[in-house]
Parts: sequence; structure tokens; C-alpha cells
Amino acid sequence: MRHGQILTVSGRDVPIPIAHEGLLVVLGHLLRNASEHAAQHVGILATQTEAGTVLEIADDGRGVSAGNAAPIFEPFFTTRRDAGGTGMGLAIVRNILAAHRGVIEQVPTPSGARFRIMFGIGR
Repeated sequence: MRHGQILTVSGRDVPIPIAHEGLLVVLGHLLRNASEHAAQHVGILATQTEAGTVLEIADDGRGVSAGNAAPIFEPFFTTRRDAGGTGMGLAIVRNILAAHRGVIEQVPTPSGARFRIMFGIGR
């Protein structure tokens, strides 16, 4: 996270079915992406449903354009190659989550970026 960026966390009591280290990698990539795309505020919401655990991560940065939404989880896809981006961050996130029976999706939103991580839902 960038200095001065605000992080709001809700649902701290919800158990997340992933190893602590894996969760740190996943959230680290998402928070770094938010910072690199000018987010001032990032919110993390954990909820438990009958179907499983859901994490929502939303920011107020530049967001994901419609043209970039489909390939963002593919290895080597990046909008920041000129700034040293490798395009591996979200691919790594997807693979770590898959190893823990989780999935991630980008949720279209009119501003900022929003990602939904689901554990145990539909599996």
C-alpha cells in the first residue's frame, strides 16, 4: 500500500480457508495493484454464506477497462510493462486461490476496481 492510502476491513471474524502466507500473497498483489492504479481507498469485506466464504476487495483507483477485463488473469498480461510490470501478479493470485479451492473474478463497476474471491462455492 502507498503511504496515505486508507484500508478498511470488515468481517474480521470470518474464517478464511487459506493458509496465512497464501492470503498475504493474494492480498499483497491486489493492494499493490490498487496502489499502482492510483487508489486512495481500498475496502476488504469478508462474508460467510451457506455456500462458502466470500472476500470482496474494492478500490477507488482507475479501475479495469472493458477491453482489459477478460485477459487480466492470464500470465504475462500487463498494462504496466513500461513501468516494469511482468503480468504475473493476478495469474499468481488465481493459481494460489485454485490450490485452496478458491476462485477470483473481476466484478464490473462504474469506477475503481472490484474483485470477488469465493471459497467452496459451487464446488
